[in-house]
Amino acid sequence: MSSDLAKSYSLEVLNTITKIELIVEQWQRLYESETEASKAFLSPAWIMPWLRVHKQATPYFVCIYHHGQLIAVAPLVIEKMFAGSVKCLRIAGSSLSQYQGLMLSGPSRDGEISKLILDHIVDQNPVHIVHLTNVPDKSDFSKISNTYTRQSNALYCSILDLKKDLQVRKNARSIVKRAKKEANRKIRKLSASGQLSFSILDKREYNFEELATIMFGWKQVWLKEKALYSGFYDQKNNHKFLSKLIANDFNENNEIVIASIIYKDTPIAIAMGLVKSSTFHCYLTAHNPKFSDYSPGTILFSKILEWMKEFGLDRYDFLGYPEAYKTRFSNEKIDLMDIWLPLTFRGKLAMWAMQINMAQRIKTQFYKLPISIRKFILLLRNSYTHYTKF
Repeated sequence: MSSDLAKSYSLEVLNTITKIELIVEQWQRLYESETEASKAFLSPAWIMPWLRVHKQATPYFVCIYHHGQLIAVAPLVIEKMFAGSVKCLRIAGSSLSQYQGLMLSGPSRDGEISKLILDHIVDQNPVHIVHLTNVPDKSDFSKISNTYTRQSNALYCSILDLKKDLQVRKNARSIVKRAKKEANRKIRKLSASGQLSFSILDKREYNFEELATIMFGWKQVWLKEKALYSGFYDQKNNHKFLSKLIANDFNENNEIVIASIIYKDTPIAIAMGLVKSSTFHCYLTAHNPKFSDYSPGTILFSKILEWMKEFGLDRYDFLGYPEAYKTRFSNEKIDLMDIWLPLTFRGKLAMWAMQINMAQRIKTQFYKLPISIRKFILLLRNSYTHYTKF
């Protein structure tokens, strides 16, 4: 840490939403000065709705001031684990975010500010353990000593770099051209029976609570067809969060974008993402299962790429949890890590328990099986569950 910073900084912890609301404008300016992908989910537009929905999480925002000016904010929360016996410090929204940075601090300050914040946490010891999930492998925080790291369950983020794709000489190898070719073939078939259009939805014209309900319903059907499971779409808090996220008052800078394919005046495919710097981070996509034969997801993806080009965006981030279509349409990846910093013996026990997590390991291996085998296993499981009820 520079001696100048050490002499002139001041640190403040904000532990209520009311106090946090007082720094939102300064927080937003810090967010706008950041360019790292790992900071995309640290905006007021993302975190404030999450705090309002997840009231069981206690805010622990660490703010760093330099000559009275806010130069860094770490939007942390304290959550209880293992029946309330362990207090864990996490990034606010980490349960729903795909990857995480520790804090916003503007250009070139991450290393010294990270150490400053961690020194404070270790000195104050407000929790048993610090746990950050889906941290980019090359981030400053992943290099700090006394931490334990391993590859995240999300594995890595898949990214399509449009500039790199432009350098591909043969059209057949261009991801953008391949996606457009596939999309156009489906568009011709679908347009033969009705009008088809692409739209960026205006939050003033749509009921986003209803839209979130539609997306959740589509995803649940899709997961069932693929013999997959995600508790995300069964939790009311997640639905409530997304509804508030899309329509909240902080989304004035259009950081959160809803794109849709409209067929006969009705959305049949929807994508929700965050725009940060030159990147579109695609957080959630869903399509009407009745139109699966027309590949509405590919159509929407191709149209979003056209929209990105028009607005000067050159990176499409599929985020974590690799799937076949993400691999097919990407040309880069960012490895993701989970990081633990136990502060007490109880924290170490909690870390070991989280690392073992046999349920998650079994789930990960299960998803690697072919769809036909997954469906057969689930059929046996459901039959057994039905039999044991009698």
